[in-house]
Amino acid sequence: IRYALRSKGDFLIDPHGGFMKYHDLVLAAALLFTGIVTPYEVIFVRTVQWTDWKFFANRLVDLVFIVDVFLQFFLKIEVRQPGKRGTMMLKDRRKIRWMYLTSWFLVDII
Repeated sequence: IRYALRSKGDFLIDPHGGFMKYHDLVLAAALLFTGIVTPYEVIFVRTVQWTDWKFFANRLVDLVFIVDVFLQFFLKIEVRQPGKRGTMMLKDRRKIRWMYLTSWFLVDII
């Protein structure tokens, strides 16, 4: 993470970089775990004690999602330029924050 944040001195993460590919795989595994385990727990598990492995697995998945929300504030965004072909990388941290807060942020925290 440190290298990805410090590349080129702008403290932003390249969405096509190696770190994000790894992060996307971890996030996909967390989503798969949530999609399979949560319905099972809701239907069949009455209580989960904090010493149970399921409790720690769920907290680890929660941490993955919290880290993802945090990283979205530092992720460069590809945007289309009006009237031009192709895309450009948005590197303005204020605009990146605003775009995330007005788009996927609410969905991510729910």
